[in-house]
Amino acid sequence: MPPNLRPILLVVLVGLVLVFAVQNVANVEVQFLIWSIAMPRAILIAVVFALGVLIGWILHGLRRRRRQGADSAEQPGLPPSLRPSPRYDDRPRRR
Repeated sequence: MPPNLRPILLVVLVGLVLVFAVQNVANVEVQFLIWSIAMPRAILIAVVFALGVLIGWILHGLRRRRRQGADSAEQPGLPPSLRPSPRYDDRPRRR
């Protein structure tokens, strides 16, 4: 991507987010178990998105840690500092 295209894309993205927020100012009531809260729809969507990103980040970290543990078990004689990093090995990556 050309470097001068990034600021343009950033401005467009910020503009779209602002339009979205302005068009979704209506309050919605969210009920969960015994709690109930009213908030603007745009805030609710942003909170749900942030929770999804956080959960995905945590699960990705757990999966990476589990994979690194399996790689460590394959090479028990090497100290951790001399083991090849799984990020730079020559195994094909899933995309």
